[in-house]
Amino acid sequence: MMKLLILGLTLASFVVQAEVSSHGENMPSGTSIGLSEAIAANSQEPQKIRGQITEVCQKKGCFMVLTDGQNHARVTFRDYGFFVPKDSAPGDAVVYGALTSKTLSAEQANHFEVDAGRETRHTQSVTEYSIVASSVVLL
Repeated sequence: MMKLLILGLTLASFVVQAEVSSHGENMPSGTSIGLSEAIAANSQEPQKIRGQITEVCQKKGCFMVLTDGQNHARVTFRDYGFFVPKDSAPGDAVVYGALTSKTLSAEQANHFEVDAGRETRHTQSVTEYSIVASSVVLL
């Protein structure tokens, strides 16, 4: 009976650990803030930001969209040094990077639409929040 209990606890520990995956550099210690809070703070310093993943590039996982309420930011990965699994959405994540506002040309915005598996729809430039992350933890 004790062997079954130990085996069960070991398997339960493995399942919990399998749900979290890290990509890029090690995540710095400290607490994270929600994406909406980061936008309101308007700081361009690198920080830990959390939110829901609502979209991932379906070609190679080279970007994802992090959402918190009505706010969203496109997350790319420093120097394209790592990608995230294409099936990461829906899910939660913490990213480490600087939040900025960026204007995309219609061509750039449509490129992201195609990579996300959608039809192009932009005829003018689009302004969006973006984060270039050095570390991502998928929860």
